[in-house]
Amino acid sequence: MPGEAPSADRGEPGSAPSVPSRDTDWVFAASNGFAHRVGDPEELHQLLAAALQAPPAAGLEWIQVQHAVETHVYVAFDVADGTDAATDGTDAATVTDGATDAVDSPATGTDSGQQKWRVSADESTRPAMGEAAGAVLTPDEATQLARRLL
Repeated sequence: MPGEAPSADRGEPGSAPSVPSRDTDWVFAASNGFAHRVGDPEELHQLLAAALQAPPAAGLEWIQVQHAVETHVYVAFDVADGTDAATDGTDAATVTDGATDAVDSPATGTDSGQQKWRVSADESTRPAMGEAAGAVLTPDEATQLARRLL
């Protein structure tokens, strides 16, 4: 309209593009080669939940969400393997009184067929991780943490 300043929202000439919000401009990437720029927080959470809940057969080794503009801002999930410091060195089975008892594998949670995850993040995001920093997380715990952080 006459007398109004150009608006980037309306895509008018002479208007400056709006600065992307941290909430709406992320790049989701996974070790299987899938990458997708996400502008909707709910879509981001759905992608993360699907990836974090994927069975070990999916072959995901890592998942990363990085801000598309502020590229130093990221949250990453890596598969927790059996060599992680948080494990006690036991394998997938222990022997007690001659009987073998199944024990969850630290990386896959053999009773549920789910992978376990470790989270890492940039310096500005780390404080919000709380006790999850360095912990081995179930897919549900990792999904809840991702929702809280992103």
